[in-house]
Amino acid sequence: MIAVTKTTAKTIAEKLGLSIATVDRALNNRGNVKKETYQRIMDMVDELGYKPNKLASVLSRKMNYKIAIIYPSFGQYFWDQVEVGLNKAIQELTDYGAEFTFFRMHEAEISAQTLIRNIIDQEQYHAIAIAAGEEPLDDVIREATAKGITICTFNQDIQSSSRLFYVGVDYEQAGKLAAELTCKFVGKKGRVAVVGKNDDFQTRTKNQGFLAEVETYPNVSGVGPFSVEEFLSHHEKDSIDGVYVSTSDIFEVAEALHSQKPDTVIICHDLNDEIYHYLNAGVITATITQEPFNQGYLVLTQLFGYLAFEEDIKEQQIIKLEVVMKENAKYYL
Repeated sequence: MIAVTKTTAKTIAEKLGLSIATVDRALNNRGNVKKETYQRIMDMVDELGYKPNKLASVLSRKMNYKIAIIYPSFGQYFWDQVEVGLNKAIQELTDYGAEFTFFRMHEAEISAQTLIRNIIDQEQYHAIAIAAGEEPLDDVIREATAKGITICTFNQDIQSSSRLFYVGVDYEQAGKLAAELTCKFVGKKGRVAVVGKNDDFQTRTKNQGFLAEVETYPNVSGVGPFSVEEFLSHHEKDSIDGVYVSTSDIFEVAEALHSQKPDTVIICHDLNDEIYHYLNAGVITATITQEPFNQGYLVLTQLFGYLAFEEDIKEQQIIKLEVVMKENAKYYL
């Protein structure tokens, strides 16, 4: 049997004739290491395939990273799934000396701006992960970053701010994918409508992407966006062959069309027990999922990797879109 020797910082130090302290400073980016010495150590790391013990590295710094997480309550089934991803990340990161506090926003309560300022004033948080909706947050995010608090966004980006990175969907692409599905299911000929008129970036961008993509189908005309009430009372509703519901209003639309015009193609987003039921009943044609679990999981693991290990972070981490239909829906619940 061949004995396998584990490479350690001590091994590297012995091979290079350096002190363990010098090697440790280089491996953990603590400074006070000459450039030439640092390069020799890194070359030996590559040669030996050394993998540092990240847990020991973090614990040795005696750092306690405190991270605040801000996200909405509305659209509960979606955010509950995001929360599963958040909790999975927290389970993995707690041993590394990380503490997480959830702030789940309710529409009638404190504004996101006020909440973030309260967090800043506490002077104990290292970072904030924000999915706070449409409220303008550029100024308060700049205040946070000016005080050394790292900010990232998830689910909905704030590109004009000083946030470090974003984890979430390309909503224009989501709308275009919905249009492709809708137009192909109606046979590339007919009239399709987009239902969803919320005044937020996510909905507006989905709708724009949908209507722009519909224009690439010469025999399909697109109308809308309508609110649910506008669509259900529209005098030309019966002439619509396909509907894309870009908001969480899918259930009211699906129920009405199922009773009034059951052959209408219906495309929506996300997946829960009710949507699953409508898929199996043939009422909803397809839904586009947005990996809520990964939105929660990735935002925290990436954020902590940056804080604790100075890992490189992509400025935008786009979540993949997946089409779910009756025959594959059971794999997503």
